[in-house]
Amino acid sequence: MNLSQALYDYYGLQNVSITVGPRQFVAETFVVQKTSGHRYFCKVVDKPLFIAKIIASLPALVAMHEAGFARINYPIKTTEGSLYLLVDDTLVVLYNYIDAPQSYDYDVRGLGRLIGKLHSVISRITTNIKQESFTFAYKAEFEELYRRILQGQQVDDVLTMLQVLLRDRESELARYFAVLNEVLSACRENHFELVITHGDAGGNVLVKAPDDIYIVDWDEILLAPRERDLWIMNTDLDFMSGYREIYPGYEIDPLAYDFYVSSQYFYYLHYYLTEIVSEKVAAYRMQKLEELRQYFDGWIRSHIKSVYERYSSDSV
Repeated sequence: MNLSQALYDYYGLQNVSITVGPRQFVAETFVVQKTSGHRYFCKVVDKPLFIAKIIASLPALVAMHEAGFARINYPIKTTEGSLYLLVDDTLVVLYNYIDAPQSYDYDVRGLGRLIGKLHSVISRITTNIKQESFTFAYKAEFEELYRRILQGQQVDDVLTMLQVLLRDRESELARYFAVLNEVLSACRENHFELVITHGDAGGNVLVKAPDDIYIVDWDEILLAPRERDLWIMNTDLDFMSGYREIYPGYEIDPLAYDFYVSSQYFYYLHYYLTEIVSEKVAAYRMQKLEELRQYFDGWIRSHIKSVYERYSSDSV
């Protein structure tokens, strides 16, 4: 796809300079600058797993911006009024530009306060927003792919190493998957209060100053329990203190926490398996295999173990 031509055809932008931005987990990014100096931020996504979710979130971003929630990026409309382009199965979204770097050097209490304000904006939004379904959307696909990798005759070295890795983790993954199924069942019988959520705000912050921060990469906005935005940071006292400035006395709902830990654990596992078995070049697939090795013992491990331990005595 010719990005420069697409920006001209659909946004009327001509004679722009396009600079490669930081590579994201989901997208390639670019900074688009007009001769006047005005800049835009552009995301290009070719992963089918994410495209529909990003498209569904764009109207909510516009509604939040129009409701006065200013510390976000929002999509720019094409000349025909669309919020995105879909060219040859590749998604292109043009956003306003925020002149600040992505960083983890920010006021954590301030982020908690900002998430609290995000959750409170629901009272000013009339746009329909997708609701949390309390399902593992790729459950059937994951189970089939996982079974095929474990039991199949592998055709190259990358897949052979993947099979060995999964067989080493097989009993552990079976225990975690059983807990996921129990949590899903419990959630469907519960009635949670729903708010607008980002899903990964702490890892997607632009920082002008420690107390001057913006949340970006709204790839899947959902009406969901607050724990969708709180589960990763719930043990950080400063973050929760900031959040409780907006919602005094709020305590984490353990069932919602268990749902987001276990569903996210298998969501990312499904993503890695899909990329590793794809027809992409061997070097890329090997890179994803190494990322999967790190994922199993990385940041999410303590969370999924804590969920398992809560259910292990009577469910597995």
